[in-house]
Amino acid sequence: MEPSPSPVAVKHATPRLGRRAIPRNRLIARLVQEQHRKLALITGSAGFGKTMLMAQWRRELVKSGADVVWLALALDDNALPRFCATLHAALQWAGLLPDADQAMPGASERAPHEVARILVNALARSQRELYLLIDDVHHITDAATIALMQALVDATFPS
Repeated sequence: MEPSPSPVAVKHATPRLGRRAIPRNRLIARLVQEQHRKLALITGSAGFGKTMLMAQWRRELVKSGADVVWLALALDDNALPRFCATLHAALQWAGLLPDADQAMPGASERAPHEVARILVNALARSQRELYLLIDDVHHITDAATIALMQALVDATFPS
């Protein structure tokens, strides 16, 4: 019996694009055209291919030289400490934060804008474009976690 992948690997590994994946060229072109926006939101009903579209977009971003972090959320990522730990692990998985980088500890005791500032400063070392693709965001309903996600968007391009 083959061991199942670790929860970390499942959360941070991009889904495989099999031969049967439907190419979404028109939608990918639209995402590429809009890729310099702070936020892109992909919505649709279950089973309509949002995850596969994101995986195809990720492939195009990587081809263009961007750093892309994939994060697949689950119900248990809803609390702020768990979300922060999952996000930190995703950034480490992508090689953007060294294992010793302590950007996220104590996040639940800090204001969301402070956590976002610390994280954005830690990621500023990268000279390449950085994209964070978060799948299954609908699992996040915790107000503090939503505030952190908003603070991350706001911190990427300060006004």
